[in-house]
Amino acid sequence: MNTNADITIYNKYYNRTTRLDEWYATQISGVSWYGGQAVTVSDKGLQTASVYKVRIPASSAPAGKTFATPDTYKAADPTAFWTLQNGDVVARGLSARRLRKTL
Repeated sequence: MNTNADITIYNKYYNRTTRLDEWYATQISGVSWYGGQAVTVSDKGLQTASVYKVRIPASSAPAGKTFATPDTYKAADPTAFWTLQNGDVVARGLSARRLRKTL
């Protein structure tokens, strides 16, 4: 597999103590990133969407963190694990910024 990018995954985690959604960044180097704009013609006209595919080789797993299924991640220490679940943000490039969203 050709690797052409680095990514940062922001995993959403609900903190029961603070009652806030928190976002934990995981940096992964050496992934395959490709995609772009997709256009569909329908009876309602043209519709566009951004479509990207990211493939993460096992050899690119981030050091110091273990992959967890989304159900396991909910009950785990978010600083020790990473996952991919609906609502997470995947950004191209490396960033260690921690996000916090209040509801």
